[in-house]
Order: sequence, then structure tokens, then C-alpha cells
Amino acid sequence: MSSIKLTADSGGGTFELKAPASSANTRVLTLPDATNGTVARTDDLNVVKLQSVESGSPVANITFDSLDTTTYKYFRLVINTLPATDNAYMNFYFRVSGTDQTGSSTYHWGNMGITTNTASLYDEANISNYGNVANNAGNATGEGHRVVMDIVMKKSGEDTSLSNYVAIQAFRRDSGGNGRFETSGIHHTGDVNPDGFKIVPNSGNWEDYNYTLYGVKR
Repeated sequence: MSSIKLTADSGGGTFELKAPASSANTRVLTLPDATNGTVARTDDLNVVKLQSVESGSPVANITFDSLDTTTYKYFRLVINTLPATDNAYMNFYFRVSGTDQTGSSTYHWGNMGITTNTASLYDEANISNYGNVANNAGNATGEGHRVVMDIVMKKSGEDTSLSNYVAIQAFRRDSGGNGRFETSGIHHTGDVNPDGFKIVPNSGNWEDYNYTLYGVKR
């Protein structure tokens, strides 16, 4: 076994890295170390950043596939989008092996939020073949959707009633530049084991976007 030993100039001890005897014992170290000198391994972390995009070119949708639902109980997506079409809505599909789940009347979803400076929006009667994340957002600079969502996907053996749902907090600016806040939820009733999901505008493309996807371990 080979090793590297680092010694402090004064007043400190030593820090040693040792190569494992076999690839089966490989450990990934994340530096810098914690304040108490302990080095964290990535397999010790309960929240793991899986993907990140700082700025994207125009796309028809933003899709995540082949997610590890055995390791992760749920996924947190922090996403900001600017639609190409003015006043486009942000919609959601669960995916199984690269296929959108679009069965008739399999998505139940509701939104509560602000529609004007004084009025509120409450809509929970929608049963459709997609889920609505957030309502209309403008396509001008500074408008668009700003969303944080937690996506819980069913794995084999779990009860459909306890999985395949999304909890959402969203802020959007509409075509008039007005700020609108929404909180919403989506539930997919189909007995499927998703391994992905898609974020898509109800019209046109995403002109620009950025996001980070995290996995939270079981």
C-alpha cells in the first residue's frame, strides 16, 4: 500500500492519505476537511449534488433520466427558466426508462398563489395527463420562473399511495413584470416506478435556464 504523508510546518500533526489495496475498497475524499480535521467521504454524505447547469441554450424541455431511486429517497431541483413564448406555463412529467408518463387522468395537482396584487389563486380540481408546476411567466429579461421542488419517486415494492409526488415552491414574473408566488403539489396515480422526470413549457421552448439537482439518500 502506497501513502502520502503531509506534515504541518509547526504546531500540527500529520495527515496521511493511503491508497487502498484493491479497487473494491476505493474511497473518494472531499477536501477541504471539516473544522475538526475530519475528511468527509462522498459516501458519508446524505445530500449529494448530482447535476448542475449554469446557463443553457434554447431547448424544448429539460429532462432527467436514469436517476438512482434505490440510493435516493427524493430529488431536489432548484431551477430557473425563461420561456421563449410569452406567458408560458411550466409543466411536469414523470418518466420511466426514457418514456413520459402521460396516461389519461393520472396526474392530480393543485396550486395556491397570487394572481393579482389583491387576488389569490386556488386550483385543485385538475386531473389530467400532466402536472402543472407553476403558472404563466413572461419571456422578457427578468421575468420567467424560479422554482424549488422536491420529487419523490416510487421504487419497486413501495406503495403507490406513498410515492410519485412533487412538492413545489415557486416565484414567477408574468408578462407584465408582476411578481407572483405559488405553492403547489403534483401526484401521479399510476402504479409505475419512475427513474426520471421532464420539465417542459406548455408552449414553445425554454429560451434560457439554469438548475442544480440534488439527491437525498434514504
